[in-house]
Amino acid sequence: MNWLTPLDKRRDSLRKYIDEMLGDDFLKLPAKDFFPETRMRTDIRETDKEYVLEAELPGFQKEEIKINVKDNYLIISAEKKEEIEEKTEDYIRKERSYGSLKRSFYLENIKEGDIKAKFDNGILTVVLPKSEEIKKEEKIIDIE
Repeated sequence: MNWLTPLDKRRDSLRKYIDEMLGDDFLKLPAKDFFPETRMRTDIRETDKEYVLEAELPGFQKEEIKINVKDNYLIISAEKKEEIEEKTEDYIRKERSYGSLKRSFYLENIKEGDIKAKFDNGILTVVLPKSEEIKKEEKIIDIE
């Protein structure tokens, strides 16, 4: 549990109260549907030869996801934009929603050139092959 949990509960309670008072359709926001949480849930498994990272990205398309490696960090980011326009005789409704997620993971002893990724049914799977661990020898420093 993180320090934002109490605020999340209050926000959800307020939304529920407003929905009950005014009806579900009155204040239904697209961002609520697309981004119910603002964190990327991720599972990481380790085998003898690789790490396998599985990140949940529901509602995103493959084209909206970017993966890069920089300064020993694997960075996963996703960005979604949506615009809805509804016109009737004397009423115009425009709603825009924007959401982005970003998460980084420190890499050590990974073959960066052999990293593979696939996206299927809202789950991004990244396979990170291990490289040979470089053993650092202990160095004794003489005191003058």
